[in-house]
Amino acid sequence: MTSDIEELKKQQKLAAQNREKENTEFQRVVQEQRATQELLKKALTVLGEFYNKEHPAFMQKPEMNPKEPESFGDYKKSKGSNGVMLMLQQLIADAKEMETESTYAERESQEDYEAFGKDTTADISTKSTAMADKEDEKAQCEKNLIQSKETKEGVEAELQGLSETALDLHETCDWTLQNFDARQKARSDEMDALKQAIAYLSGAKLLQQ
Repeated sequence: MTSDIEELKKQQKLAAQNREKENTEFQRVVQEQRATQELLKKALTVLGEFYNKEHPAFMQKPEMNPKEPESFGDYKKSKGSNGVMLMLQQLIADAKEMETESTYAERESQEDYEAFGKDTTADISTKSTAMADKEDEKAQCEKNLIQSKETKEGVEAELQGLSETALDLHETCDWTLQNFDARQKARSDEMDALKQAIAYLSGAKLLQQ
């Protein structure tokens, strides 16, 4: 029983250590994803501002504008601008989704840990109560054993006393029985002697008269 309780406490401690590591990893992931989202949002804002306004180089008046090289041509927004911004938006969404998934996983892990802790604590409490009951039962049995031993010793002493009393009575009875006839004869002789003495005394009285 004690080994079971120790094993449960060991598992409980290990679960707490694992939960702490998981939470630390969760905090790291969330911080990284939030920082990534902030950086991507800033990049998206900068690109948005750039692509949503005309380039300053093309705001000059035509007569003051030097001759443009043939390879440059009229300024046009890059056809890939929408693709870059969409990619940034997708990266932001991915980072947000990872943050959400990590938060959900963290909540589930915490709930599982709390349930495990609750069940383990209840199991430890049940086993501890059972062990305490067994200890009480053992103590009561030992107490009863001592009381029984003392009672047995008392009974044996009483029986010894009764045996000695019986022996004394037996010896007395034996002596009485052995001397009963002699005592009866002595009493009979005594009675006869008394009767004879009375007769003598009665005869003496008659002679005196």
